[in-house]
Amino acid sequence: MQTSAFGSVKARCLGFGHGGRVLALAMALVGACWLPGAAFAQPLVLAEGVLMSTGGVPAADGDYKLTFTLWDASKDGKALWSENVDAKIVGGRFAAQLGATKAINPASLTGGLHLGVAVGQDPELPRQPLTAAPLALRASLAEGLSCSGCVSSAAAAFNYAGSATKGGPAADLACTGCVSVSELVFDADVDLGGNSLKAKNGTFSGDVVAKTVTATSFVGDGSKLTGIKTASGACADGQAVVGIAADGKLQCKAVASALPKDGVSQVSNGLLSNQFTDLQGAPQANLPIPDNTGASATSVIAFPDLGEAQGLTVAVELTNTDLSTVTIKLLPPDDKKVGFVLCDPCGEKDQKSLKASWSDANAPKTGDLATLLGKNPKGDWTLVVTDSAFCVKQAPGNGPLCDLDKKEDGVIVDWSVQAKTLSTKKVAATSSLQLLPVDTAPFACTPNHMGALYFNKKDKALRYCDGGIWRTLADTCGNGVIEAGEDCDDGNNSDGDGCSSTCKTVCGDGVVVGKEECDDKNNVDTDACSNKCVAGYATIQGKPGTSCLDILNKYAAGGGKAADGSYWIKAPKGQVLQVACDMSTEGGGYTYLPIDSGKDTYRSTDDNSCKDYGFDIVYPRSKAQWTWMLAKYGAGYFSTVPGVTKPGNGGNYTGCAMRHPGHYGSGCNDWKVPDGGRWWLRDGNYSEPNGDYDANCWLSMYKHDVNDIQFNDGSCSYHTTKYLCSTNDKN
Repeated sequence: MQTSAFGSVKARCLGFGHGGRVLALAMALVGACWLPGAAFAQPLVLAEGVLMSTGGVPAADGDYKLTFTLWDASKDGKALWSENVDAKIVGGRFAAQLGATKAINPASLTGGLHLGVAVGQDPELPRQPLTAAPLALRASLAEGLSCSGCVSSAAAAFNYAGSATKGGPAADLACTGCVSVSELVFDADVDLGGNSLKAKNGTFSGDVVAKTVTATSFVGDGSKLTGIKTASGACADGQAVVGIAADGKLQCKAVASALPKDGVSQVSNGLLSNQFTDLQGAPQANLPIPDNTGASATSVIAFPDLGEAQGLTVAVELTNTDLSTVTIKLLPPDDKKVGFVLCDPCGEKDQKSLKASWSDANAPKTGDLATLLGKNPKGDWTLVVTDSAFCVKQAPGNGPLCDLDKKEDGVIVDWSVQAKTLSTKKVAATSSLQLLPVDTAPFACTPNHMGALYFNKKDKALRYCDGGIWRTLADTCGNGVIEAGEDCDDGNNSDGDGCSSTCKTVCGDGVVVGKEECDDKNNVDTDACSNKCVAGYATIQGKPGTSCLDILNKYAAGGGKAADGSYWIKAPKGQVLQVACDMSTEGGGYTYLPIDSGKDTYRSTDDNSCKDYGFDIVYPRSKAQWTWMLAKYGAGYFSTVPGVTKPGNGGNYTGCAMRHPGHYGSGCNDWKVPDGGRWWLRDGNYSEPNGDYDANCWLSMYKHDVNDIQFNDGSCSYHTTKYLCSTNDKN
């Protein structure tokens, strides 16, 4: 007979006894374990064993039908339960769950139980006594009890799982999973003494009471938290939250007073500023000043809403025949009656030009501009210029300024209001402003985002939102078209050609481009081209004079000097013409307009092309004028003597010098120019004309050396179509 030792017993294990006889098929039972099912109404018993052949080797592998029977005695007796089980034999070993097809009634299990096993149709093998298993099954009957403490440990008729003594504490319980959580029910508080309960998670359906709760985070809306004061209230305008009081109220503090006026600079580490210098100029240049008519010249500058003024400067430039009789008054937006008297008088007697400024640091004659600091300069600023004396046109230098017909004396050339503002409308970057490049728009372009900017990394372009579409802000400098913000655009991005790489003109480089009216390659502000490349009087078609003498006087009145060259004038018959001006000979002021193919003319009484403009053929006034004309135009315009004629026939004129006797002391009295002024052909006498001369006919010239001008006798056989026209007002 072969036996096998019983291994460690799990919770509610049923152990078999040892021994058994060897038959044709011998068997040794190892043991049986109590396996509770999903419901305790049908307990299962695990039986394990080995089938041996009569030769003492394991039975052949295969499927076997085994019959298990529980008896109340080792021989004969009463069968309490029986079940057929299909078992699979591998290496002689098998395992079977008893009670799977026919339930075992635990109440029927008492002490002295034996298990019998039959293989197929063979007789039952010797029965094996059962020891712990019946007791465990009987103990399981207590699961139906619905009381706590009604069965004490002392009254238990079985050993605790893993206990050393019957009914004793399971202090030496050494199994995992052998007691189901569903079996643990506490009928009182669990006191761990000085020990701690550690768990990954904990779920409590009731209250949690603790002396101190330490946690990384609390999850929930906090609506039932007690003992914590939530913040309440709000800070007033101009205040910020600096803390929360014990009662939960916000603690606020005024912060505006703590920041400087340019707080943007402070908080941006100097990278941003809201301080600007804004300049607004007069809407009309060269506004005439009434000449002591009781009225004043009034000019209004509308200053925009840009913020608080931190500094103010008012600049005025004007002309008048006598600044000692001129008063200038300034009316700020909030004062249309008193205002400030900037100057009274505004200059010395006969002083003719003023260019001055007044500020909060340079007070006007009455009032103080500093009283306007800290206020918004927005609104209409009015300049009032009053002339309290009549101008005298004949006085030196007064001619260009005094207009008796229009009752005007000089003009307000220009004036401006400049304010250093603490802006509430704009912010400036004190260095470059960098938009970090992104691949796509940071948000959709909607009306709420109008004006937003971002730099598109993919397109390498600055994009802006127009309220519906992200558009590209193109760099148009260099496309040959002058657009907003450009002074010029010469079709390239090169410097040194008059138009810079940023499409700005370079005044003083000698190249007239873009918005430049002129460029005389200097930065002198008193000549024909200002230091801003703005053309002076008569230097462009849009600013014509009336003659070269008029232009000469205008520049002198402004403290400048007109140079020889081309100027624009408005002819007496209205045409705007470009003429040549001799601004140096005999003090300057000679006007010339060349005619190459004009009307054919024989005498001074004939028509000529000069008269179409309100001019006449030039009258030669002096040897110096002849010298300038011949150097400028050559002898081709002087095949006949222009302008000088004799009103009657006959006479012998070879004995007198051909010049105006009244101006030069001696000369030929019967020769003249149409306006009766001075004239000159030569300082000595000559063999021509000798007397055979027709009235009012031109002389024919054949030598044009100013030191020895020679001419033929006059007769109306000499004519010309090429001549110089002039205003002839330099007499």
